[in-house]
Amino acid sequence: MSQDRLQDGRAYVARLRQQGRSDEQIREGLKASGWGEQDIAALMADPGPTPAPAPGPARDRRAEAEKAGWSLEDKVPEGYKPAGVREAVQARVAAARRPQVKRPGELTFFIVLVDVVAILGALGAALMVLGGMAVTAGGARSGEALAGAMGGVMLVFGLFIGVIYLGVLVVGHFLWNGTNWARITMMVLMVLTVLQSLYGLLAGIRGAAAVGGGGAVSAIVSVLTLLIAGLFIVVLNKQNVKDYCS
Repeated sequence: MSQDRLQDGRAYVARLRQQGRSDEQIREGLKASGWGEQDIAALMADPGPTPAPAPGPARDRRAEAEKAGWSLEDKVPEGYKPAGVREAVQARVAAARRPQVKRPGELTFFIVLVDVVAILGALGAALMVLGGMAVTAGGARSGEALAGAMGGVMLVFGLFIGVIYLGVLVVGHFLWNGTNWARITMMVLMVLTVLQSLYGLLAGIRGAAAVGGGGAVSAIVSVLTLLIAGLFIVVLNKQNVKDYCS
C-alpha cells in the first residue's frame, strides 16, 4: 500500500472515530469495502506523531485539510483565524489603541467665533434680500425704474453674501470634525477676509479724512475683522491643529 493511500485511509478512519463509530464497526466497513486484513491493521494502528512536512512548493490547502482529517462539517477550532483575517484584526486593534488627538482649544474658540459671525452675516443677508424684494415691489407699483433696479441689486447681493456665509458654516462644521480640506478651505476664506478688511480699512481712513470722522466706525470694524482673520490663519497653521486635521 502506497504512503498516500495509507494517509488517506488513516484520515478516513480518524473521521469515523470522531463521528462515534467503534473500531469494530470501522473494521467491518473496511472489509466490506475490499480492504485486506494487513491493510486494515495498518490503518487502525496508532500512526504516532506526524513528522513535519519537508519544505517544498505550496500544496492545495483543501487536500491538506482532508488528509489531516478535516471535513466541511468540522467545527473550526476556537481562536483560529486565517492569516489575512488575523492581520486585519491586528490592524484594527492597533488603530483602536492609537491615542485620539483632541481638538485644540484655540481652534474650538475660533470656529465658534467665526460661526457666530457667519450666522449674524447670514441673517443680515436675509434682511437684505427681503429689503431688495420690498424695494423692487415698490418700484414696480410706482413705476420708478431706478428703484426697481436698486432693489434687484440688493436682492442679488444679499443672496450672494448669504451663500458665502452658509458656506463658511459648512466648512466650519467639517473643520470642527478635523477634516484637512476644511482647514485649507478656511485658510483661503480667511486670506480673502484679510484682503477685504485691508480694502475696508483704507476706505474707512479716506472717509474719515474726507468727512471728519464719518468713516471711523468702518475703519474700526475692518481692524477687528483683520485681527480675527489673521489670528485664525496663525491657528490653522499650528502643528497641533495640523495633527488634529490629519
